[in-house]
Amino acid sequence: MKIITLFKQSFFELKNLKSIVIAGLLLAILFILDKFTIPLGFTQLDFGFIVTATASMLFGPVYSGTLAGVNDLLNHFTAPRGDFFFGWTLNPILAGIVYGIFLYRKGFNINNKKELLTRLIIAKIIVSVVINLGLGTLWLSITRGQAYLVLLIPRITKEIILIPIHIIILFYVLSAINKLKID
Repeated sequence: MKIITLFKQSFFELKNLKSIVIAGLLLAILFILDKFTIPLGFTQLDFGFIVTATASMLFGPVYSGTLAGVNDLLNHFTAPRGDFFFGWTLNPILAGIVYGIFLYRKGFNINNKKELLTRLIIAKIIVSVVINLGLGTLWLSITRGQAYLVLLIPRITKEIILIPIHIIILFYVLSAINKLKID
C-alpha cells in the first residue's frame, strides 16, 4: 500500500464517531499506563507503547501519532517532570507514526503471524534506534548540556534490553486484539 494512501485512510479514521470514542478510551488507558513502570536494573519498563501500537494497528499513523502527542501534552501539564521541551513531545508522535506505517492493518494481512512479527521488529528497531537513541539522546544533550556521545553509550544498553521485551509483549497483545475484529 502506498504511504500516502495509508496516511489518507488513517486521517479519515479521525472522522468516524466510533474511532473518536475508541480514541478517548485509548487516551484514558494510555494516560493511566504511563504512570506505571517496572524497574529493570538501571532502566525501567513502561507500558504506554502497548496502547500506541494498538492505536497504530487499528487506526493508522495519523491517529496514533495524534493520540501519543495529546497524551504527552496531557501528562506534562497534569504532572510535569521538568520544563516543557517540544522534542520530548515529538518523540511519541513520531513513534506513533512509525508504528502506524508498519502496523496499520489495512496495509497488510494481519492474520499472517510471520508478517506481523517482521513488521513489529522493523518498527521497534526504527523507534528504538532513530527516535529513542538518536533523537532522545539529542534532546537530553540539549536539555542537560552534556555531550551527545557521553549520553548515548548507556542508552544503547537500555534499548538492547528493551527491544526484545517490547516486541514479545506487542506480538501477543496485537495478536489478541486482532481477534476482536474492531472495525
